[in-house]
Formats: sequence, structure tokens, C-alpha cells
Amino acid sequence: MIAIFWVARIKLRHWMDFTTKELLKRYAKLAIGQPFTPVLLNILVTSVCDMRCTHCFFTDELDDRPRKKLQMKTHEIERISETLGGNLGVLILAGGEPFTRKDLPEIANAFYRNNKLESIYIMSNGQIQKRIIPDVTRILQESPNLNVTVALGIDGPKAEHEKIRQKPGSWDIAVDTARQLQTIKKEYPQLDIQTCTCFMNSNQDTIFEWYDFLKYDLKPDKVNFNYIRPPSADPKELEIDHTRYAKLAQMIDDDSRHAVIKNNYGGKAGFFKAAIDIYMHGLIAKTQETQTAQMTCYAGTAGGVIYDEGTVSSCENLAPIANLRDFDWNFQKLWLSPAMKERRQKAASGCFCTHESNSYYPSLPFNPGHLIQTKKLEREMKKARKAIDRLDPQPDGVRVGLPHNVTIQPQTDELFPESSPRNPKILIISSDTGGGHRSAAAAIVDGLQRFLDGESYAVRVVRAVEESHHLSAKLVRLYNWILRNRQH
Repeated sequence: MIAIFWVARIKLRHWMDFTTKELLKRYAKLAIGQPFTPVLLNILVTSVCDMRCTHCFFTDELDDRPRKKLQMKTHEIERISETLGGNLGVLILAGGEPFTRKDLPEIANAFYRNNKLESIYIMSNGQIQKRIIPDVTRILQESPNLNVTVALGIDGPKAEHEKIRQKPGSWDIAVDTARQLQTIKKEYPQLDIQTCTCFMNSNQDTIFEWYDFLKYDLKPDKVNFNYIRPPSADPKELEIDHTRYAKLAQMIDDDSRHAVIKNNYGGKAGFFKAAIDIYMHGLIAKTQETQTAQMTCYAGTAGGVIYDEGTVSSCENLAPIANLRDFDWNFQKLWLSPAMKERRQKAASGCFCTHESNSYYPSLPFNPGHLIQTKKLEREMKKARKAIDRLDPQPDGVRVGLPHNVTIQPQTDELFPESSPRNPKILIISSDTGGGHRSAAAAIVDGLQRFLDGESYAVRVVRAVEESHHLSAKLVRLYNWILRNRQH
């Protein structure tokens, strides 16, 4: 009996990924009311920044000279890692502009060595290319099993972005940084490029145009849209049309479920972490609409914030609790202090907000009802992605069966179904600006889904057409796949 138990235990441990194991450990402690090491840690590593964005909540602290002198040193951050008290699933490095520091590879590697860090997200405005490219490469080389996400803050089309960021030329640089990182990804597949857009007054009128650009042109691994929260450098940015955000959240959810966009992180838990991101947008929309809590917040339990000068808080919306300097940089001592215990109780008693990384991201896995929905979304995303991955172009000479009411005209990329209110006519217009079959497939899925939902739509696919019959074959198989999924 004991032997059977140990065999089952070994198999279970082998089956579970790192994230699942760490969540289960913390669930056990949560059940008995025992505090635990956070699964997500957000460190604002600097208050130095080369931009003055209209939506920034950190404006008063930026480039404050006395504050800059107190900025945590490398060895102090390493000490935090050594005293964290356990493994870490996600580390977010933010600021300020993190790449103004010269020691990001050392910081990343400290948590990688000491805490078995699984994923690191580095927030950046993408401007300091001379440091971003070599430092990201170093992190990838020195921490080879670490999933690295560079989250580039790009707040819409060029005009809107540069108005918000108050820096002419910054859009072109940020987009170029994304493309350079995409080139690096070919050698280091554990690298993900994410765009992070803050939804606000200045970009809400062009937000859907921007989403289309991300979907069909830039094609990052992951897209994020954050709901603006106070304080804002320009209070007008807080005046937004909530219905637009809700519509955008639903679009991203639909596109992710059907693999119209990639929208997942790398690593074994990449789909799960992305599903949390996607699922929380709908909850944030509902929270804002109803002004009531949609979940139990575990800020200060599952997630924490450390500021550049060493102060610690449960989240950025509430005042810091204490400074690690007063605890000899021992994170566990501060984390288990009476003041932090009191803050945890406040968060869990009905506190609510729209803060993605401080509240929703670390809390959702510990809300069983929401966890079930998140895992369901994860499964749907994986299933859709596998279906798309199976639709690679077939070699010459392979014949593909057509739906009974579909014909493909020779020498064209046009699909002509017989007249039916539920079957689409799709025109694919090709150009030579690059992209490939994967982006074509995504556009086709999107167009077909809209048609099947009763909309009229024409898909423009930006790609180089080398063998149009391959695209036609892919189109037919995608058409069949969507019809099958709608029946289920």
C-alpha cells in the first residue's frame, strides 16, 4: 500500500508543472490561515525615467534626487531574494524605466538561483535599445530556463502614443525594439514580447484600430490592455468610455479562445498565466460597472510590491507598510509582521480595485470559482492553438476536400460559397510586406468567425504569397474547423 502511494505521488509530481505545485503548496497554507511566500512579486527597481506620460501614477516620485540616492543597491535586492522564504512564480521589474539600471541581469539571476524563478516580466518604454537588447540577451543566456517577457509600453497608434508619452519619435523606437526582440526570440524561444497599452481618454477613440495593428502587423506574443487608474498626471485621462473597454475585453477573450491571436506566454504554465490575464479583463469591466468586489483580494498574501527605496506594500493603491532597511533587508521578517497581517485582513474583507498585477493576477488562482473558469479558458486556448498548429500547408499534390457548398476559383485566393446567410464570402487581399501563413490563418479565422456570428467582413491578409494554393488549402481546412466547433 505504501509503495502504491509513493508511486502515485511520484507520478503526480512528474505530471504537475512548477506553477501548479507552488499553487497547491500555498492553497494548503491558505486553508489553515498561515501566510506564505508570494507567488508574484512586483519590484519598482527605479524612479528614474526618460518619459513623462500623461497617465503615470508615479510622476511625483520620478527623478526625485533625494529618493534616487536611496535606490536599492544590487546586493540589497539579492538579500531580499535570499530571505524571500520560498520559490517565486512571477517577478515583475518595473519603474521608472528599469533599463536605466545596469544590473537587471544580476537581479534576474539572483531570483533565478535562489527562488527557482519561473517567469520574469520586465516593463519598459522600449527606448534605451543600447541597453535593452544586450541586457535581455544576457538574462536569457545566464538564466537559461527562465521565461523572459519584455513588456513594451505602447499606448496606441503613433500620434496618440507620442501625445501620451510626450516624446516625439518614441513610437518608432518602441516598435523597432519589439521587432529586434522578435529576431532574438528566434534564437531564444523562452523570450516573449508583450505590448502593454493603458486604456485612457487619449487613445480610446483609436483603441480598436490599434488592436488590429497588433493582431495583423506587429503580432506580439502577448497583448495586454490595462485599465487606467488614479492618480494620473493628467486627470482628463481618467475620463473614459467604459463600454469601449468592455467591448475590447470581449474581443480579446474571443480572439484568444479561437487562436486568432497567439496571446500566451512561453513555458509549461504559459497558457495558464495568459488565461489569468485575459479572464481578468472581464472581471475588471464588471468591477468598474458595479463598483463591487468580484473576488477575494489576496494582495499582501499572494502578491506584494517593493518600491525602489525599499518600502513594501500589499499593492500600489495603498500606502507602504514599512521599509526593508529597518528589517536588515530580510523580506520574511517584514512579510510576517503584524502590520502586514493587518493589511492582509483589510484586502480580504472586501477591498476592490482595477489593478491588474497587484490584485487580479495574484488573487484569481486563489478564488476557486474563478480558478475553474480560468482553467477552462486555458483548455480552450490550448485546444484552439493545437488545431491551428495542425493546419500547416500540405506538400504539393495533396488534395483537400471542400465543404459541399464551397468552390475555389483557379489562380485566385477567393472562396465562393453558394448563397447562404450563414456562410461567408471571403476575399483575401495579399501584399508583400511579410507575415507568413500563421498570420494569414489568424486573419481567416477571425473573418470566418465574424461571418458566422452574422457580420459582413472582408479579410485583408498582409503576407508574401509564394504558393497561393497552400493558402487556399489552409482556408478550406480552417473553414471546416470553425464550422465543426460551432456545432459543438
